[in-house]
Amino acid sequence: MSNGVKYLLAGIAVVAMGFVTMGILHPKVACTSHIEINASSALVFQSVKDTSLMKFWIHGLQSVSAEKNNKESNKLKYILRLTQKEKSMDMILTYDSLVPNSFCVFKLDNDVYTSVYSLTLTGDSVHTILNVETLTHGKNIFLRSMFALSRPYFQQQQDSVFSKFKTVVEEKLRSR
Repeated sequence: MSNGVKYLLAGIAVVAMGFVTMGILHPKVACTSHIEINASSALVFQSVKDTSLMKFWIHGLQSVSAEKNNKESNKLKYILRLTQKEKSMDMILTYDSLVPNSFCVFKLDNDVYTSVYSLTLTGDSVHTILNVETLTHGKNIFLRSMFALSRPYFQQQQDSVFSKFKTVVEEKLRSR
C-alpha cells in the first residue's frame, strides 16, 4: 500500500475517532429559551397541560392519546403521533413534575432521542416569563455525536416551538 493511501486512511480514522469522541464528551445538548407571554401564569400553565392545544404549537403533531398501560399512575403519559416529511413517528410525553402555575417538567421520548423540558413560570396576572431549559440526548453514540454538532438546530427548533406556544396562549386569552 502506498504512503498516500496509508495517510488518507489514518486521516479518516482520526476524523472518525474525533466524531465519536464528540458523543462521549458531549452526550447531551442543552438549550435555553426565555419567552415573555402576555397572559397570567395560571393560563400559561393550563396551556402547557392542555393536549388539545398541542397541535397548534408542536410541529407535525397529528394526534394525542392517553397511554393505555400507564403503570406509573402518578404521572400523566400520552402518545403523540407526529408526521414530518410524510413519515410518522410516535413519541411518549410524560409529565414528571407539575407545580401549579410555577413549574413543569416533561419528557418527550422516542426510538432516536429523549428530551427533558423544564419550564419555570414567573410573573403576575398579566405577564409571564417562561424559562425553558431542555436536555436532549441520542440513544446511541453516533446520534449523540451528531446532536453535539447540531446544537444550533435544536435551539432554533425550541425557539420556534415556544414562539408558537406564546401565540397560542395569547390567542386563547383573546378568545375568552
